[in-house]
Amino acid sequence: MKRSAVWFGLMGPAVGFAMMFAVSLAGIFWQMVMRSSDAVLPNGSLVSTALGVLTLIPVLLIGAYVVGAPAAFAVGAATRWMSNRAFSKSWIVAASLLIGAGISMATIYWLDEFVIPHPHLGSAPMFGPRMWVIVGGVGAASAVMCTLAAMRR
Repeated sequence: MKRSAVWFGLMGPAVGFAMMFAVSLAGIFWQMVMRSSDAVLPNGSLVSTALGVLTLIPVLLIGAYVVGAPAAFAVGAATRWMSNRAFSKSWIVAASLLIGAGISMATIYWLDEFVIPHPHLGSAPMFGPRMWVIVGGVGAASAVMCTLAAMRR
């Protein structure tokens, strides 16, 4: 059964969310282990850390769908089009990798430049080239994972 672009639009950001959430949790726990002074939250207690993680979940989920849905939909449409035209699996995976990374990076750049206000005329504190690369990598990885899952028979 071939998957539609809508399936990609719904599942791709969820996969990206799971990846970003796992990386964020690993970063928080790494900072806790290293006992950094700027780790997690001001008082550094376990309860405040848990509350910080709970507030991180909806922010990452919303961000995953805002940034990932256009890329996932485009990957789904390209995968469907390429599979109907008898492209090999490796070409379809390579195209999904490039489309997922490119559109995710372009979306986060667009949000940073045109949506988020910049009172200091620089990039927003949590955005910038490093975040574009992270989001592009997550977009590419989730696109490839969804493409391989959709092409599995």
